[in-house]
Amino acid sequence: MKNVIFLFVLACMCACQKPYEKAINEYVKENFNDPSSYECVELGEPKNLTVIDYSMAVLKAKAAKENWSADSIFKKTTELRPFLEKQGRNPDEVLLRYCEHTYRATNAFGAKVLHKEKWYFNEDYTKVTSIYKE
Repeated sequence: MKNVIFLFVLACMCACQKPYEKAINEYVKENFNDPSSYECVELGEPKNLTVIDYSMAVLKAKAAKENWSADSIFKKTTELRPFLEKQGRNPDEVLLRYCEHTYRATNAFGAKVLHKEKWYFNEDYTKVTSIYKE
């Protein structure tokens, strides 16, 4: 009877996982040196990087490099969406899907290491496509 209850609880926990959580667990099982050493510290909610978000970041980086005034930055940011639309781009198109992930895992030398990374996913969050170490 205890085994049945344990299996039921385990099945419920797996069924309640979100697609990106399942993708992370699969990635850990398939790619980590010691998957059993994986310990999630913090897993952020998935975020989307859109065309407008990316364009805004590029614009702000250029503004900082060239020392634009606050008024110039404001003017350019308000013109950005109409500019992208005029160019035939959908400003709300999603370019990337990712979440911030902090975890501990054993490295190749057997030491437990803390990692802070961005994990990127495919369109439906069912597969980890890449990892960026911060």
